[in-house]
Amino acid sequence: MSAPTPPTVSLPAPIFAKLTPHPFLLRTLRPSEPGAKPLRTNGRTPAETRPLRANPSSLSHAHGSALVRAGDTTVVCGVRAELLPVDRIPQFRPLPLRSVTATTTTDNGPQIPDAAAAGGAVIGRGELKDYDLLVPNIELATGSAPQFLPGVPPTTLAQTLSTRVYSLLHSTRMVDVDDLRVWYKPSERGGGGGEDGDVTMTEGTQDVEGQEEEPERVVAYWVLYIDLLFVSFDGNPFDVAWAAVVAALRDTQLPVARWDPDREILVCSPTDKRRLNIRGLPVACSAAVFLEKELSESGADAAEGRHWLLMDPDRAEEALCREVITVVVDCSDDETRIKKMESLSDIHWDVVISGTGLQQSLLALALSRSGKKILHIDSNDFYGGAEASLGLEDAESWVSRIEASSGGGLLKSASISRPEDSSGLASSRLYYLALAPQVIHARSALLSQLVSSRAYRQVEFLAVGSFYIFKPASEPTQQAALVRIPSTREEVFSTTAVSTKGKRLLMKFLKFVLDHESSPQLETWQPYANAPLTDLLRQEFKMDEELQTFISTLTLSLDPNVTTKDGLAVIRRHISSMGVYGPGFAAIYPKWGGLSEIAQVSCRACAVGGGVYMLGTGIRNMEVVEDGVKLELTSGDAIRTRLLVRASDAAASGQPVIRRLVAVTNSSFESFFEPAVEGAPRPAVAIIAFPAGSLSTTAGKASEYPVYLSAHSSETGECPAGQSVLYLTTTATPDAQELLIRALDAFLNAASTSAGKEARALTKLEYEQGAGGTNSVLTEEGPVLTFPAPFPSLAFNDSVLDLVRVAWKKILGDEAVDEEYLVFADREGVADDGDVYE
Repeated sequence: MSAPTPPTVSLPAPIFAKLTPHPFLLRTLRPSEPGAKPLRTNGRTPAETRPLRANPSSLSHAHGSALVRAGDTTVVCGVRAELLPVDRIPQFRPLPLRSVTATTTTDNGPQIPDAAAAGGAVIGRGELKDYDLLVPNIELATGSAPQFLPGVPPTTLAQTLSTRVYSLLHSTRMVDVDDLRVWYKPSERGGGGGEDGDVTMTEGTQDVEGQEEEPERVVAYWVLYIDLLFVSFDGNPFDVAWAAVVAALRDTQLPVARWDPDREILVCSPTDKRRLNIRGLPVACSAAVFLEKELSESGADAAEGRHWLLMDPDRAEEALCREVITVVVDCSDDETRIKKMESLSDIHWDVVISGTGLQQSLLALALSRSGKKILHIDSNDFYGGAEASLGLEDAESWVSRIEASSGGGLLKSASISRPEDSSGLASSRLYYLALAPQVIHARSALLSQLVSSRAYRQVEFLAVGSFYIFKPASEPTQQAALVRIPSTREEVFSTTAVSTKGKRLLMKFLKFVLDHESSPQLETWQPYANAPLTDLLRQEFKMDEELQTFISTLTLSLDPNVTTKDGLAVIRRHISSMGVYGPGFAAIYPKWGGLSEIAQVSCRACAVGGGVYMLGTGIRNMEVVEDGVKLELTSGDAIRTRLLVRASDAAASGQPVIRRLVAVTNSSFESFFEPAVEGAPRPAVAIIAFPAGSLSTTAGKASEYPVYLSAHSSETGECPAGQSVLYLTTTATPDAQELLIRALDAFLNAASTSAGKEARALTKLEYEQGAGGTNSVLTEEGPVLTFPAPFPSLAFNDSVLDLVRVAWKKILGDEAVDEEYLVFADREGVADDGDVYE
């Protein structure tokens, strides 16, 4: 008897496409039937594009707009114009007066004869870029694609697209700067003035009474804010976004503006408008390179096998292709001309910045308006370097890379775990786990620089609330407690955790620390400068061990023997920062992952200024040459740069290693995020300290270093509502991992007792982090500048800013002006029809 034929299993084609997308697409491109045309899974041939449909004037309250659709990718573009008076432009350069007898006057102002020969075209390009007259911004709407979720910060894709649009706007020179100039014409004083085409005298002319006439001059510029919103997203975003920009600019009409010298204001006509003079019709055409053989992580097989160019790729095809080629052509007349097809190798860069850690990103911010050719790369596919924030899936991939590495970097011994019952976890993209969370004191120079550079407008800061100390139970029948540390005069007087005598000692110390750099306080603590701070507190202030612990906790130091000199400086910063930005808190924390968000905002500012960004791209080989550095990137590009700036990935010798534990919990711990005083904002961060000796291992060994727990509520954007993220940090020792688990369990037990419900961890991320030196310097090896590895303190240390400034000076050389370091002007103005600008 023959064996029965096994049943065949067949699944619909869409299921196969989802399970094995690369083989499925490869099969459609290599049909088995002779003579059959290769097709893609979407039914198009490799060279076929989706029809492009444009609907201009789609927004009623913009100066120009368009809706463009290609397949299921839909973009709305709106152009909004605002007036920028020249007196608000730093280092404004007046246009040179030409030695000509007359100029023809039009609505756009005086037209200088033979402007190109006179260098007018070059001047115009400089005005557009130097004054930031074209400002594109791209937003990927929630729900436009599965990966774009609500309540998350701007994506890397949006930033990259904005950079490419900005670069192409300038390289194609499609916008004529003369359309954006607002001229003051003395002949129109009092409402007079000639008609279009009239001839008016400019330089060296006189009126009928022999008095010299005031020359015509530019008094303001129109700034075009070009905002794009992706309503739906199905691949090839750049081509569709660029088409929307071109269509919206061609639809743009600006009000006729003039300067009223009597009232010294700019006046916009409510009825008279003029269209922009758009040069050419640049069209972007993109193709994705699909390889026959799937790429490994290293890309080693990239050159093997056949490849196909897939024009106008959709979202599924882009996920299977590593490289996309874009060509921009001008289709304005019968002859089609290539406007831009440029590779990185064609540019001699002024500086290449490797890594997007905080120092490199702040350097990019400082250079964002320098006009330098900047290439910023990072071997990671995320921003922030050692200060990055990661979603849960990103964290799992990051752990895998750490495990596969040789272990020579700053981060090592990483692992991630989830209990059997982790059903409370939400989507991975709703979590942003910070690798190096640091609070920023209100008196920090970092905040001053973010304000002066106007980058603070892109960051949302949250209050850091109270500090607590863990007090273990002294008796088996007692419960461990979390005691709030009083750090203000009001809290000292109201607390019940400190005796009356202790309150007097605390007030005496708080007054002392505010003036500790002056006499006679200076003479009191100087003999203890390099001794532990506890020696000063015990001998000069007669504090008991509990009060000493309160004071030492405010230093946020992982060293139980922090020196008096360092400890007083940190405590003074904490006390003097209280109330700077509001009552009841001394420090703040950036939403969406702490320092990582500041790094992203800084990179975004550099991208808007023309910097080019490439994530997932590192340096494979480096060679110092006569005029700079030759680099071979992991992307295969060979580039040249005058200077290379990077950061060390090696820990400083003699510095302690930090052990970290990040836990996502199922509880909101609302009692820890109550305002400290009336009128204070609701804090999003609380600090809990486990002093040295307050924890012990299962073998009974007491902890020799303190453990700090930073509790972050969902207001930080790092987890969904109803949950919290706990960051635990201590000095790495053989027992550190167990002690962090003990500290986490102790906090969850104490918090559960006060909250009345059981709190538990839903996932845990553990790793070790090496440290750079606290007094490191910028290493200079010819054209290569190297930042030291960051020091992972719990509070931001302003010393890292000094090295950024040193690197900025090295790059700019004689062009560097100290007073202009990270001091940028706002782009403010009003341009509503019929409104007046004052």
